Amino acid sequence: MSKLQKITAAAGTLVTVAVMNATCAAPATAETYSECLTRLGYPTRTLTNAEIDACWKAGEADAASKTAATAVPTTTTAPTTYTPSSGSSSSFSHNLQDFIESAFPWVVGIVIVIAVLWVIAKVSSESAEEKKRKEQSRLGRGRRIAQDAGCAPDAMAPADLRRYVEHGWAVPWVPGTAFGNLVTREGGNARILQAWTDAAELARLGHWDEAGVFVPAARVMNVAGYDDRSGDLRLSVSTRDYTTGERELARVLPHLLRTARVATASPWERDAAKDWYATRLSMTPEQQQSAPTPQQEEAPAPDPAAGWEW
Repeated sequence: MSKLQKITAAAGTLVTVAVMNATCAAPATAETYSECLTRLGYPTRTLTNAEIDACWKAGEADAASKTAATAVPTTTTAPTTYTPSSGSSSSFSHNLQDFIESAFPWVVGIVIVIAVLWVIAKVSSESAEEKKRKEQSRLGRGRRIAQDAGCAPDAMAPADLRRYVEHGWAVPWVPGTAFGNLVTREGGNARILQAWTDAAELARLGHWDEAGVFVPAARVMNVAGYDDRSGDLRLSVSTRDYTTGERELARVLPHLLRTARVATASPWERDAAKDWYATRLSMTPEQQQSAPTPQQEEAPAPDPAAGWEW
């Protein structure tokens, strides 16, 4: 072969390789091995070994590009080192602030409770002082009543002074009498009130309210003693209306003798000015009340002849 022919063959080979490379070269976007075979016309035409190799390289390039694109870059994290800072004091302040904020409601609650207790104690103290002052004033009035009546020192005990104030005068109190049994030494009249209610209920003089409590048709208006040293008690009542009078009240007296535990009860007397009815309760039996007072024997008349000289 001449030198010219060798040069021409070499040039043709280079042109053929260049055309194959241009034909089998991957497009802008890499193609897979099967895509390359399809583009070259396989299986309608038989590919040369060079074309098959070119498609194989194109597939490897595509796989490499996809692997590079999907690969997650690994980064190395530098170890963290703790460097003490000046934040220790700020951390302590923060903890202290948290403690104060959490304890603040409790502190406020304790302060409120102490304030309420102090107010209650102060009000109670003032109330006790006010009661004491009123009691001293009441005893002072009773003492003046006793002094005006000329009472003995043994009848000027605090209980007696309270009774004088309650009744408005130095009413005597002797145990065993009607007044002494039905009125306390301090002047309380709860016993006679209960005795009257029980007697009126036994006589059916009244009604029962919605709560089942009996209400007498005549209400006790005054409880008083007598100044004749008898120890008797005067009970005054006021009727509910004009349908209740002496005849209706008379039904109560037999029961009142039992409930009040007295010996006698006088017939009712009407006080026209107040429209009250009053009865006298006594521990003295009726026979003694009606018995005449024994009179002193009359001295014999002087004998006019006595001392005469015959």
